[in-house]
Amino acid sequence: MSDKITADIIIQSLKDKVENKEAQFDANFWIEAAMKLNLLLGDETDILAELHQELAKLKLVYFESQEKRNVSEAKLRVETSEEFKRWKKQDNKIRQIEEFVRIAKKMSDVASGF
Repeated sequence: MSDKITADIIIQSLKDKVENKEAQFDANFWIEAAMKLNLLLGDETDILAELHQELAKLKLVYFESQEKRNVSEAKLRVETSEEFKRWKKQDNKIRQIEEFVRIAKKMSDVASGF
């Protein structure tokens, strides 16, 4: 098992603390968690870019395989694929991280008395 810290590990750790009712976070916690997630966000956006390219290639395959070319049908086929599901989950994860960083900034201010 790797000791590498990832956004998934941080998010899962936070989720576990909330589920186990251990979520008592101070200003330092919010700043540290937001900083780590913000640093790892680049890795997550790289994954999203790769997935986006896979979807574009898949859409092209569907489009070129049609006798009567129909962009809407190709798009619909892509949106029902496992690749699209992976892309959407990755996109949602990035949005969750971005929202956590925004909340962390606010919670850090609140915890510090601002």
